[in-house]
Amino acid sequence: RVFRLEIPVRCPDVWNRADVRACLSETLGFLSDDHWQFEFRQADAEGPTQGVFNFGPDSGFHPSRVVMFSGGLDSFAGAVEDLVEREEDIVLVSHGSATKLAKVQRELIGALRSMVGKERLRHVTLTAQLGQRARKEGTQRSRSFLFAALGMAVAEMFGLDRITFFENGVVSLNLPPVAQVI
Repeated sequence: RVFRLEIPVRCPDVWNRADVRACLSETLGFLSDDHWQFEFRQADAEGPTQGVFNFGPDSGFHPSRVVMFSGGLDSFAGAVEDLVEREEDIVLVSHGSATKLAKVQRELIGALRSMVGKERLRHVTLTAQLGQRARKEGTQRSRSFLFAALGMAVAEMFGLDRITFFENGVVSLNLPPVAQVI
């Protein structure tokens, strides 16, 4: 498949650099086995820069790390390591795509808070889905990229420049389920 995206941004000169577009195309191509083309244009000056949540410096919470949190064993173990072993304050970021997982995530976060106190971590759940009229995307081949992008958005809100992704190797890349998909 080939995707061509036109995206409004605040600094199109940065995003339209050949090396930036090549990095995006290569990363998404590796994760999804699709071909990606990007074109960036100037965003409307009046549009909101961040309208989902406010984690500015006045929030009182200053994490040292943003951890991607699926609710699986890998991300839970990583959160325990950061909270208990490293004694870091963290933000757990989840993608709210499945209601079954939300209950598991809440239970695990409750367990973490009972171990270290609720002031040491925050949990942010973000949802990004296709619109109702959009065609269904059954492969979820770019799921890892979406998850990481959500994490980076949260990291940016806290003034951090990296995220931690505890996942179990090749499974986190969302490899094709059957040979015919390749």
